[in-house]
Amino acid sequence: MKWLVYMPSANVTGSITIGNRTLNIDGIGYHDHFWGRFALSDPQITWAEASEPGDGFSLSFGEIQGDLRNAFLGIKKADKTIKFSTKQIKLNYANFVLDNATAVMQPTGYNVSAENGEYILDLTVTVQKSVPMMVIIPLRCPVVWTSSSTRYCRES
Repeated sequence: MKWLVYMPSANVTGSITIGNRTLNIDGIGYHDHFWGRFALSDPQITWAEASEPGDGFSLSFGEIQGDLRNAFLGIKKADKTIKFSTKQIKLNYANFVLDNATAVMQPTGYNVSAENGEYILDLTVTVQKSVPMMVIIPLRCPVVWTSSSTRYCRES
């Protein structure tokens, strides 16, 4: 899986219309891209972003939990991008809470340290709210199961 923080603190203007109500927008927005091969078991993904556009600063942190465990961390200050590889990032969970919606224990905080040879980062992330989201993967055509458990795709 790959993750690109394309616009961590973009200037956003425009409007959104829902039904007969239009809301004008003029502020700061976030935009990223996430692509690659995903396990159908819906990996647990945690991420945090912070930005201060006036200072040209943004920080993006992400973690994929479970079998696909991976961590991502990037900082942008003015026009300089500071990257840390997964091997350069160390995570320690602070505490846990049971998420009643998913029956999964979720961290309520992280201690993140990273060092890439040029920069050292010590970061504490406090979780204010966990929001479970379902990923729905559209199939190109219906899947038909046979008695031998072989999957076939049948065009409708």
